Amino acid sequence: MSGICGIVQREHDILPQNLEPMVKAMEHRGPDGAGTRYFPGVGLGNTRLAVIDLTSAGNQPMTNEDGTVWITYDGEIYNYGELRDKLISKGHRFSSATDTEVIIHLYEEYGKDCLGYLRGMFAFAIWDERNKSLFLARDRLGVKPLYYVYYGDRLIFASEIKAILSAKLLPKKLNTQAVLAYFLFGSIPPPLTIFEGVNVLPPGHHMELQNGRMNPQSYWELSFQPKENIGKEQATTELRSLLEQAMNSHIMSDAPLGAFISGGIDSSIIVAIVSRLISSPLRTFSITFPEISFSESHFARLVAARFETNHTEYEVTSDNVKDQLTAIIRAMDQPTVDGVNTYFVSKAAREAGIVVALSGLGGDELFHGYSSFTAIPRMHRRLTPLRYMPVSMRKPFCWPLSRGALGGHGKKLAYLISSALSIEDIYFAWRSCFVDSDLACLINPDVWRQEDLSVGSEYVKSMGRRCNARDPVDRISFLELMTYMSNQLLWDTDVMSMAHSLEVRTPYLDDVLVEFASKLPANLRKAEGRPKGLLLESVDGLLPPEVVERKKMGFEFPFYLWLREGLRPLVSEVLSPKNIEQLGLLQPRAVSSLWQNFLHSKKGIGWSRVWAILIFQLWCNEVLRSQS
Repeated sequence: MSGICGIVQREHDILPQNLEPMVKAMEHRGPDGAGTRYFPGVGLGNTRLAVIDLTSAGNQPMTNEDGTVWITYDGEIYNYGELRDKLISKGHRFSSATDTEVIIHLYEEYGKDCLGYLRGMFAFAIWDERNKSLFLARDRLGVKPLYYVYYGDRLIFASEIKAILSAKLLPKKLNTQAVLAYFLFGSIPPPLTIFEGVNVLPPGHHMELQNGRMNPQSYWELSFQPKENIGKEQATTELRSLLEQAMNSHIMSDAPLGAFISGGIDSSIIVAIVSRLISSPLRTFSITFPEISFSESHFARLVAARFETNHTEYEVTSDNVKDQLTAIIRAMDQPTVDGVNTYFVSKAAREAGIVVALSGLGGDELFHGYSSFTAIPRMHRRLTPLRYMPVSMRKPFCWPLSRGALGGHGKKLAYLISSALSIEDIYFAWRSCFVDSDLACLINPDVWRQEDLSVGSEYVKSMGRRCNARDPVDRISFLELMTYMSNQLLWDTDVMSMAHSLEVRTPYLDDVLVEFASKLPANLRKAEGRPKGLLLESVDGLLPPEVVERKKMGFEFPFYLWLREGLRPLVSEVLSPKNIEQLGLLQPRAVSSLWQNFLHSKKGIGWSRVWAILIFQLWCNEVLRSQS
């Protein structure tokens, strides 16, 4: 695990005063070593978190035997042992026991087709001295991030935006489309970032820079076709086998290993299977709250006791959040409404000496754990009659809704009534923090154009066009995996865990497991109509009955209470008309109205809207101004 960065430019050599600050900006991603390598017009940098082969032989940038191919790499390749053996049989020589060196020789052997052999999470850059080309790639689902800037004759890339900005080669300007997208989703979808000119390489993409030409290309797409002709018993058996394979490959580490446990099904299955694969008690970590109704600690303790883990609970209060909020904001490259939970559980794990932690992320998206899998198809069916009515005839119903009828939910319903009422339209309304019409009231009209307001809904529609699934539930799974999970949950997990120099692994996102699950019929994954029915049947008898039968809570901090109580003075100050007007990006009257409506429990005004504005203001004050 590492932080990677580099600069490639024509006609001019790379100056250390540009590359070295990029490396330093990512010290938290790799406290165990840092390195740079220079070639004419090329500079590569790396900070290393030692996980596999803890010796200096694993330092980066790393090269092949004759120094013609160099790599800076972030990630873990879970099938690297098998690949290493095959490469040795083909005559390749290794000087380390790292997965990094496997990628180098795999590239030598297969070129860009090497990506098809990799099973894991990764973002890397390979400089090929032989043909003077730079090859950049990112894993299939986007577990590891990769940002880049390309303008004129220069390419700058890094694991974090703050590293790119540290090179002092890019003017800092907010991307207004990204600001709008943030308020729609609570995160920013690729290829946009919060800074104009900075792009993110989408998941499952690579790009090659050679002779001044560069073009990102897709090498993998999540597919739900063709469906497997398979019965439930066989599917259950194969799923159990793949789960065990994924867990077994994800526990490889020369550094201390642990697991996050919420008390939910996904993390509990990880603990159950991994505890059988290792000889010593597994270290487990969970978050608790004084507010009992939000805490899942009872279920986490049941699982920890059942599998005799060495369990640590970390209590988080509103005072903890307030004290750590500056550090949390600084960990963000760009604003996000999520990630606070990962920040604190990662902090607990790292303080206990853990370097690698397993997370249950991905189980809900693959095996229908969210309420979206039942609510969206139900809404789609109920709204079917409206699809036969011209939009012009529906619009009179939208006006009173958009003006406040039914509270904050009215605007979402107004958006839906005036839309094509597709699965994508309903998903956008379901997942969005605000909708298009909200932005016209919230954002200062001087910083956006009318056509930009639909950036969020158009993004979801474009993602829907990439999906080859026919079943509505499969389409929702695709959207959950490739938008909400990839753009928000995985991004938050990376920045918040790496802020503590902790590597987080996601066994449910194992490439083979994901492709197997996506090809199963949707009704088979949701066996007998139960959320995660097939997943539960595959581990039947393994978990405590209380965990299996419990009602899903969804891991959520008590922000609804905290914003009204412990955090209220902070929010009132940050969202005051004076501070909003001083920044100049939001409209003070709209912000004040939303804050007061939340405090007075107006219908449809949830805590997430207030939190989104709070985080944006704090991020701009802390990060944007400090980088100006």
